[in-house]
Amino acid sequence: MGEFLKTSEPALTVEEFSLQYKSSRKAYERALDVIEIYQLLECLMNGSAHLTKIWMAAENEHFSEAPISVIARHGGLVELKQYLRSVVHHH
Repeated sequence: MGEFLKTSEPALTVEEFSLQYKSSRKAYERALDVIEIYQLLECLMNGSAHLTKIWMAAENEHFSEAPISVIARHGGLVELKQYLRSVVHHH
């Protein structure tokens, strides 16, 4: 195969491919989390970007900090997504 591609070595080792796949998979999952958070906030705030911005910056009783701070820490996107799901389902 290397001769066909004019390379002497494989372009990626299995380990390198695995690391790239895992990295892109995590990025994909994070992107899906961001999209779902956006959709949940759209629902809760009746599409108001202004209310969403205020809510994200204000301290939240559940988290004891602003949601924007929650998403900045490891696992925060998932934590915020789960919280918003529970609020929407009880709304």
